[in-house]
Amino acid sequence: MRAVDLFDYRRGNRFSTYAYQAVERSIFGHFRRDQRYKSKVSAASHGVLEFCPGDAGESDRAELDARETIVQVNELIEQLDDRERYIVRSRFGINRPDSGVAFHVIAEEIRLSTTRTLQLFNRSIEKLRILMKHRTLRGADHRRREGSRRESR
Repeated sequence: MRAVDLFDYRRGNRFSTYAYQAVERSIFGHFRRDQRYKSKVSAASHGVLEFCPGDAGESDRAELDARETIVQVNELIEQLDDRERYIVRSRFGINRPDSGVAFHVIAEEIRLSTTRTLQLFNRSIEKLRILMKHRTLRGADHRRREGSRRESR
């Protein structure tokens, strides 16, 4: 949702390209923060560091935005078929102990060629763009209707 608010059409970019990159940055940022949090908690459990989750301050809002975005991305990914979902999650390192995986590794895991795996990944990303666009349009319609309801009162 933050991508919708920050998008500037005057820069000449397509919204789908901008939103994809914004979601990708958000996902990767979430995982980086999660790794830092785990390392701090791990250090605290060994008596090396005292950690208080409320110390973040301004980053709390950013973390909430990131969590909301991750929930929305996961909802979109759930609409893909099983194979597409596996490819996207593997490539971005979602729900995996390691980071994103190379296409040739994913291809071996699902017993397809690397080229076919890349094609399926690109098709999946395009589906996600379309789903996000429809969701964005529905959200805009909903906000517009809510605004007109408030004005009529």
